[in-house]
Amino acid sequence: MADRCGAGSDRILAAFDFEARDTRHHEHLSSLLKGLIEVLDSLDRTLAGATSDAVSASTCRLIVRQVEALLERTGVQSPTHVGEPVDLSRDEILETQPSEHADGVVLEVVARSYVWDGQLLRPARVVVANNEEGAGT
Repeated sequence: MADRCGAGSDRILAAFDFEARDTRHHEHLSSLLKGLIEVLDSLDRTLAGATSDAVSASTCRLIVRQVEALLERTGVQSPTHVGEPVDLSRDEILETQPSEHADGVVLEVVARSYVWDGQLLRPARVVVANNEEGAGT
């Protein structure tokens, strides 16, 4: 009987150890993906300002596409939000602006949101319509 109990507890400990390693792996991968997202943001900003040097712009576009493809292959999604109502569970409002659109509609995405494995890695940083008097941040 003692051997059966010992073997059972060994299996339980092994299962807990696997779960702990799996959690650490998930946290590590999540951190890596967040880092890649920041690199992609930097490249996006570089592209936005790269008008005079066509070689730099084309190189940046290539790198952006490669990083986007890598994120997509690992299951990272970057949903679009322009024209949709702001959702504070996934959007961070950077600014509000008067607009012909309804209040609370996303006018511009300054930085995209990223979701992986059901987890929001980073909220979208957005500009939102606000037609109330005195609007604008």
